[in-house]
Amino acid sequence: PADAGPVARDASAQPHGLTRQQAMALGPAFSICAFWSPFLGAMAVALTVAPGSSLVTLVLMGLPLAGIGILVLWLWLSSARFDHAREFEGYPINVGALAIPFALALGVFAIHEWQPHWSMQPVIATLAIVITAVTLALRQGLAVAGARLRRHVPNQLPGLAGELWIFLAAAVLAAGLAALLTDFGIGAPFARFGGVEASVVLVICTVAAWLGLHTVVTIPLVAVWVAPIAPDPNLLACAFLCSWAIGLPACATSGTVLAMQARYGIPVATYIRWNLPYLVTMLGVSIIGLNLYAYWR
Repeated sequence: PADAGPVARDASAQPHGLTRQQAMALGPAFSICAFWSPFLGAMAVALTVAPGSSLVTLVLMGLPLAGIGILVLWLWLSSARFDHAREFEGYPINVGALAIPFALALGVFAIHEWQPHWSMQPVIATLAIVITAVTLALRQGLAVAGARLRRHVPNQLPGLAGELWIFLAAAVLAAGLAALLTDFGIGAPFARFGGVEASVVLVICTVAAWLGLHTVVTIPLVAVWVAPIAPDPNLLACAFLCSWAIGLPACATSGTVLAMQARYGIPVATYIRWNLPYLVTMLGVSIIGLNLYAYWR
């Protein structure tokens, strides 16, 4: 899934680059996956910093929000403001290409239900390798599959080093900030954690992302901040997932926004300005969703 965004962007781009509609569709659409997808870093981070949260519960909570996000994005981009999307060219989807992600999803859910205490990051990484290798072997034979994997490991995997270092550096920064909060006794300003408090957490993380602070830093920091009041893990994790999905399309340090400038020449400030109306709408939708879950749980 981390590679799906660049692939779709390149496939959708015209000779003169991405149109405004395409750029506005691709960034938020990719980030919508953070509401529910177990394959993005958002879910791994949320499950890690909110011990006791359930992958199945988070997916069931996130899917309706993702569906609403797609609907809102579609209504916005097909409005009269954009000439009802008459000139829009999208990205064709091959149903057969969804077989591997579907198998990976089933495997992740099954293993999480079997061993819920296992960390999702190594589970996803291991299953991705195993399922890909088995699929290649079945389709092309062991010899061809082995040769392709041997080429991929030394030539393609090192290209992910930058992303790995970003996450490691963010974790170190978050750990240091969390230690400062503990040493200075700075705790959450509320005694319980319900829908209103989850909404406050969502707004803090989202606005911080819009100001340029990546959610991979703010989420662990806020998790330590609210830990003393023993928040409901699913409610807290859902707030974090929402902040990731809504914050990163307008975060100057996110990979999607930076790629839009570096690869397609769309200035960061311009791209953020384009996305904000949709993101503000989804912030309101997410606040309603968090409060509904807090009321009915």
